Amino acid sequence: MIFNEKLPLVVLMFATMMLFCSCENSSNISSVKIESTNEVIQINPFEPDNSTPPQKINGYELVFNDEFNHEGPMKETYWRAETGFVRNNEHQWYQTKNGYCSGGRLVITANKERVKNPDYDETSSNWKINREYADYTSASFITKKEYHQKYDSVMMIMRAKLPLKNGGEEDYGVWPAFWTTGEGPWPHGGEIDIMEYYNGRMMANFAVKGKKGAKWQGNKEENAPNSYLKNIIEGKAIGFKADSTWLQQYHVWKLIGDGRFLSVYLDDVFMSRIALNTKNEDTSVRAYPFMGNTCNYWINLAVGGNPHPDLEQLDQTEFPRQYEIDYARIYVLKNE
Repeated sequence: MIFNEKLPLVVLMFATMMLFCSCENSSNISSVKIESTNEVIQINPFEPDNSTPPQKINGYELVFNDEFNHEGPMKETYWRAETGFVRNNEHQWYQTKNGYCSGGRLVITANKERVKNPDYDETSSNWKINREYADYTSASFITKKEYHQKYDSVMMIMRAKLPLKNGGEEDYGVWPAFWTTGEGPWPHGGEIDIMEYYNGRMMANFAVKGKKGAKWQGNKEENAPNSYLKNIIEGKAIGFKADSTWLQQYHVWKLIGDGRFLSVYLDDVFMSRIALNTKNEDTSVRAYPFMGNTCNYWINLAVGGNPHPDLEQLDQTEFPRQYEIDYARIYVLKNE
């Protein structure tokens, strides 16, 4: 989600797939098995799931969850909100009120509206200060430090519906993300983009500290573990364009740390991974960004940004956009 001069190297493409598990003779219902009772519960992929308890996952322990089942603002005991202009020369002004809980989900709304920059100074060379106005608003939330967990053993899960219309030109500049960064100055502590959509591209990326700036890595391995995705991407960067049914549904993204790798999944289909012992090229701050380091849980909806979008084309994008998150859950490996 944090870029320096160019987009991450890898883009992934996915066919329409159903939520959690395979569907049973229906395009409207999917199922999930509750391990504690072996009960199979039917879930409507077009709606937030307000009744199914968090799954018990073999070998992992649930340590954090926000089901967003209350009405009103985000829980301040769980989340820290970003404010103002923050990164990537993005065009939105982050403000807490653009994220609210309603109907069993968190709704992050990106609006096209002008707000004045209280820190404006036309003489400044800092883009966060020399912009007199922001023409868009949105929200960004990060778990508070007491809920951060170690990369080595973490499992992060999000069920969400993306704020997209067709995955193409109609969504120009719309930039939803689910990601995590480690402790320490970026990118020395690593970054994992579990879900990131930007200008026609669905990405799952990893960043470490390179010799100059960030070094990005994704699923370009010719021998990627999942042959289905291997056949789709063929080791090449290609575009993602989902059909309208896929975009109307909620989907599940996961980051799984198993002590050897950090792997990203979409609807239980493998997307990408990085070895836990991957080393920074610049080791001046820390040698290994992921080993022994703690990381946050981050959800946001940005508008535009690096590389700079065509502002006239961005002006044609329809707003408001709503990024709907059904739940945020964090598990850790059990000490057995």
